[in-house]
Amino acid sequence: MSKEFLLRRIDSLRKQIRDKDLDAVMILPGSNMRYLLDIKVESYERLVAASFSSSGIYMIIPELERERIRELAGDLEIEFFEYSDAEGPKDVLANLLVELGASSLGIEGSAPYKTIRMIKDIEPKLDIQLIDDLLYELRMIKDDEEIKRLKKAQEIDIEGLIYGASVAKVGMNELELKREIENKLFDLGAESIPFCLVQSGPNTALPHGESTKRRISEGDLVLMDVGVNYEGYVADITRTIVIGKPTNLQKKIYSIVKNAQETAISYIKPGVAAEEIDKVARGIISGEGYGDNFIHRTGHGIGLDVHEEPFIREGNKLRLKRGMVFTVEPGIYLPGEFGVRIEDNLIVTENGAINLTRLDKELKGRLDHI
Repeated sequence: MSKEFLLRRIDSLRKQIRDKDLDAVMILPGSNMRYLLDIKVESYERLVAASFSSSGIYMIIPELERERIRELAGDLEIEFFEYSDAEGPKDVLANLLVELGASSLGIEGSAPYKTIRMIKDIEPKLDIQLIDDLLYELRMIKDDEEIKRLKKAQEIDIEGLIYGASVAKVGMNELELKREIENKLFDLGAESIPFCLVQSGPNTALPHGESTKRRISEGDLVLMDVGVNYEGYVADITRTIVIGKPTNLQKKIYSIVKNAQETAISYIKPGVAAEEIDKVARGIISGEGYGDNFIHRTGHGIGLDVHEEPFIREGNKLRLKRGMVFTVEPGIYLPGEFGVRIEDNLIVTENGAINLTRLDKELKGRLDHI
């Protein structure tokens, strides 16, 4: 990620800090640190933290990570506070808080309790506020560099799913097919695979069931829900295929889900409330008598996290804006029989949406580009 992009994001964060009357914020390792500094690091039991004020960027790092983090930071102007395992982080954290001179500090909700406890022990009167909403607001609108990475993640995911459908066969178990897909995705350039759900037959009626040693049989539906991470950004695609000839009920359910998904996508445009997209998909499925079998939200935002704002669900009145990226994935699940889910990834544009998932969705035993 270029320094120009990162500084633009940091400037936006600083504006939010001023608007929320905060003196500084503290970010821990994870998606927000990668968004603001393009630094991917695991802290484990050692404290790693980045703080932002109106005038500077500061990082607490263990000596163990000194060289790697400094290299990842590139030419960003960051003041580092280092500590050894023998010293522990408390003294450098105290020095950082003095440097910040803050009376109010924003911090992520995912921050470990022991970190917050340490801060309060050092500065008992410090006003600590959660800033998850602030950070999601920054990240909801994707910039050009993010869109580029999201598109590449899509390309890899699509090729992996096409490959998975091509090798799925009677007698193969779900775990075997899962491994085939994962190996292909890594060969194609995936940074990581956040999840790869492969389910067959009655197992497809479990929306997030684990892949098992169940062997695929003739006439089974096979559901593949696959996430791909490319340079930090995620694609999340689901397709349901059939091994052999589908039954009339399978065809009926599949047709309802496909219609619900495509109709919901057609309603996407700036200004529409997120809950309206959910209502469209849910209304079609309920109208066919399967409302009780659609048991999850219609979609979720994707970016650095698999699940982030905007959430396409009932009650979310957030208005869609150009640059938002999210899934549309209605499903119908018949316990003990089968389930169907179809999931695409969409970018909101000036007048509608671009579907990044250029992958067909006919009920058959293979998948093709579209």
